[in-house]
Amino acid sequence: MKSCLLIALIAVLFCADLRATEVGNPIDPSGPNRKLREMAKEMKLDRPPEFLRGFAPRYPPGMVFQNKSGHAIVEFTISVDGTARDIKIIKTSDERLSVNIIGAIRGWKFKPAEKDGKPVDLRIRIPQNFVLFR
Repeated sequence: MKSCLLIALIAVLFCADLRATEVGNPIDPSGPNRKLREMAKEMKLDRPPEFLRGFAPRYPPGMVFQNKSGHAIVEFTISVDGTARDIKIIKTSDERLSVNIIGAIRGWKFKPAEKDGKPVDLRIRIPQNFVLFR
């Protein structure tokens, strides 16, 4: 009986994580792509990665009810297949942000960076800010 409850709880948490990427607001690619172009100049890439599509992380409901803003620094690899992998939260103001950030980034799609005419993996670090507008 206890193992069935544990499995059901894990399934609910997993589904909630997936929904976080589906119900967030779509991201306008112009902002991320401007930042990615700046990074590419510093790294001497032939072509920067290009953000194609994805959703912003959902604001954790508990933080909304508490009227609490937050931020995190996230690091991940944009792989040659255009997916984000090896996602790590480097720093966060509130651990409740982590699940939604990781869930959203897993769904982001990119055109990979190129160096010497070939697609390459690229490790990047970005801020994620959560601000309540009053």
